[in-house]
Amino acid sequence: MNDNKEGLGCGKIMVKSSFKKASKKHPERIEISVELTPDYQKDYEIIPFHKDEAANQAEIADFMAKYITKPFNYLENMVGVELNFNKIFYEPEKLREVADILAEIDALDGELKELEAGLVL
Repeated sequence: MNDNKEGLGCGKIMVKSSFKKASKKHPERIEISVELTPDYQKDYEIIPFHKDEAANQAEIADFMAKYITKPFNYLENMVGVELNFNKIFYEPEKLREVADILAEIDALDGELKELEAGLVL
């Protein structure tokens, strides 16, 4: 970062890449540039930032007390599980023997030869 600026967060890292064709001086290459830009999008949970850690924690605690009304509790009586039965009870397809497949191909080949012989052109 620039020495005159102070980074307090709320920014975006923009990474750009571009393919450059070969030239007389340079081979073909991919150029990557990284730029830090401020993020001006409005945040809905605005908590002021203080450099003093105690004041900062106090602001966070005030925000939580004002906007977070329900405490977070794990519910023991609720279970949320998704079971993929195809994965658990998967039965692979039974494959035929190679000899059986080759015999069927030979039979089909014989039938095709008979059909071709029946066509008199």
